[in-house]
Amino acid sequence: MEEVEDVVEVVAQEASIIVDILCGQKDKVLEQIYGLLDYNTQIQLKHLPSLRQKAVGIVEYFKTSNSDKCREFLSNVWMFCENIPLDLEIKVLSVAGCLMGKFMSLSFIELSSKHLYSIQYYTSTNIPMLMCSHSDQMQSYTKAVKVFLQQKFERVTKDVSKEISLEETWVYLRHRNSARVREKSGSTQEREETLEHKESVESLLKTTGRVVVLLGQAGSGKTLLMHCLAQHWAQNSYPSIKLLFLLEFRQLNLVSQPLSLKDLLFRFFLPPEGGDEQSEALFNYILSNPEEICFIFDGYDEFGGKFTDPEKLPIPLSPYQELPMADLLSGLCSYKILPKCTVLVTCRPRDVIDLFGSSAYFVAELLGFSQQQVKEYTEEYFQEKEGELKERAVSLLLSNRHLLFMSHVPALCHVCCVCLDHFLSKEKSQSPAELPTSLTQIYLHILSAFLNRCQGTENCENTTPLLLRYRSQIAELSKLAAYGLENSRIVFLAKELSTELMNFGANAGILSRMDLTCADGSRSLGCAFMHLTMQEFLTALHLMTSTGIPESELKRKLNLKSRWTTKTDPKTVFTDSLHLFMCGLAAEACTSTLALLEGSEDAVALVKTRQAAVLKILKGFVGTASQTGPKIVELCRCVHEAQDISLAKIVGSRARFELRNIRLYPVDMDALAFVTSAADQMVCLDFGGCSIELECLTIIPNCRTLEHVIFRSRKYDDKFAEALSTILPELHTLKQLEFISGGLTDTGTDKLVKALACCPQITHLDFSDNSLSDKSVRKIADLFPKLTGITSVRLGKNNITREGIFTLVEKMSAVHNIAKIHAR
Repeated sequence: MEEVEDVVEVVAQEASIIVDILCGQKDKVLEQIYGLLDYNTQIQLKHLPSLRQKAVGIVEYFKTSNSDKCREFLSNVWMFCENIPLDLEIKVLSVAGCLMGKFMSLSFIELSSKHLYSIQYYTSTNIPMLMCSHSDQMQSYTKAVKVFLQQKFERVTKDVSKEISLEETWVYLRHRNSARVREKSGSTQEREETLEHKESVESLLKTTGRVVVLLGQAGSGKTLLMHCLAQHWAQNSYPSIKLLFLLEFRQLNLVSQPLSLKDLLFRFFLPPEGGDEQSEALFNYILSNPEEICFIFDGYDEFGGKFTDPEKLPIPLSPYQELPMADLLSGLCSYKILPKCTVLVTCRPRDVIDLFGSSAYFVAELLGFSQQQVKEYTEEYFQEKEGELKERAVSLLLSNRHLLFMSHVPALCHVCCVCLDHFLSKEKSQSPAELPTSLTQIYLHILSAFLNRCQGTENCENTTPLLLRYRSQIAELSKLAAYGLENSRIVFLAKELSTELMNFGANAGILSRMDLTCADGSRSLGCAFMHLTMQEFLTALHLMTSTGIPESELKRKLNLKSRWTTKTDPKTVFTDSLHLFMCGLAAEACTSTLALLEGSEDAVALVKTRQAAVLKILKGFVGTASQTGPKIVELCRCVHEAQDISLAKIVGSRARFELRNIRLYPVDMDALAFVTSAADQMVCLDFGGCSIELECLTIIPNCRTLEHVIFRSRKYDDKFAEALSTILPELHTLKQLEFISGGLTDTGTDKLVKALACCPQITHLDFSDNSLSDKSVRKIADLFPKLTGITSVRLGKNNITREGIFTLVEKMSAVHNIAKIHAR
């Protein structure tokens, strides 16, 4: 038989035979083959109804792949499949033999147990598996890791009121694919498309052999969820993962010298009890079985630098090579080291651009609490309280829109519960009107609630206000917080602060003690603030109450952050909320508290001067013409924190707010409502490509002067239209509605038309560039008599026929106020 050189040609020639072979194999073999496919293809094929359709899909995938992928596919078919015809086996050996030779030349110790089992099971030579001490060492270390991760989980979740449900915590998982598209001219062109779907956090580790970046704003629960995933693995929820390493960037920040991968794992995670011999055996297993290893790196935003661009890493890159931390982690996450392992990295949305030099990774964006989850968390937090207090707390949180919107962030939901607990327990007679109206004011209440824990052993009859009684300790903690932010530090060694201060902070709950691994591998006691936002809040207190801080320093710290990022942006560390807290402390409601903490004779004058300086800086931002949509949202957040109506009128006086390609949270929408309502003039909100949770739409009616609203994105589909239809009757000032370039079909249009029937003040409708048919056109036309003020309708670039246009013309002739209809 003539030797066949082209491996792709073999797959094409023998396609039907390979399909028959795959159809005769056990599920375990097909799972092995699925691992060679890209993730999206896996998902598509697994949903096909029959085994033959799946097998055909697999073969079709490799027929259009490159030679290397085809060679790997045929090698796996040869190694794991039964009943291969002799002539096909000869062809496979001819074109893929070099790769199979590599498998067969490995020693049995180097082969994974999976390969040994496969060779034993699927070949006629029944070679017994070699039993050696390596498997015992692996089992003992795995058992120790599981115990270690369980203990870490218990420490991290000890103050969490509600049990974490990975199945009910959702992310949007998206991946950029470069697809080859055939043009009309016959040529092919590379086009990048983004695929997105919703799935639970639990599923993130069910698919192995990929890199996933989990995004979430501060307080969204990323760290908690990573420990929860690790705990689920320790309880055998992910059997395909044999070893899981959970490492935190706040700890890795302490490492300054180059490390090998082996040093990273066994010095900064969990050292094996068997010493160097066990370490070597374990590391050999990791290198031989990367597809069974998972790495979780938590808190990239807390990492002091950027990952090295993978293209700039040294070649070749050895797992034994000692590398700077940024190089080592970049090598792992870009598969320059240990390809086919599973990697999960958490970071805040701004920092994702720093991570990799290519788009060959998945991005999962963590969603916040729904209103129902806020209610459930609050009820569980107050479960042990007396019935009246529990009912009042839940009622207050759900009825106070500022607290409710902030509670969509899980960590802030907990903070709001602590705040309400302190507020209601202290004075049952307090009016709900006295509840805090900004994030900063909530943190002032939280500080008092924490300080209240410290007076258990003291004289309970002491009537000195808590902030005054512990003023010196607060000043010391605030100074430590500011020092940390200035030097990109979130973890502090015990020797960097007094024992008294550490004990005080830990007893209050402001500091958390930590067991640290130092750069030389030794163990040491350290601490960190209970959450990064608490460190930022205390830093803001330091800036607003300490003497000797010039206005230039305030200006340096107070800057508006864009949510758009580019690869050339400098990495910002630890500063998501500092500017908000500074603005919040500039509110008149905080003057007396700041004066109390400042403590000097002219404290009130000093504090007011500092507050005026912050407001002056904010006013300077208002006049900046180059502000983009993301910075405008940040400015609205700052003004809302400052609770300054005169400033809100200036910020809200623009006729149009153009918001593009960012995720908008409930607190953002609340801030927009605050400034636009304060301006008391008609306004247009233009949302283009923004990710908006459906519950956020319920906040739009708080924009009391909304005249014109535009939704422009394929993200806005029928579900979005249905949610929008529930609030349209509440928008009494709305005159123009544009739902353009979206995913709107007849289903969504039906909901909108019913809602618009209750909006007679509408003058302009635009549903251009959607997927509307004549059915929708007829319903829109039937709406004309009810919209007594309608003058213009645009329906261009839809699926409308001539009959649909005739219907429009007929209805138009009966409604004399319509001046223009555009349809084609």
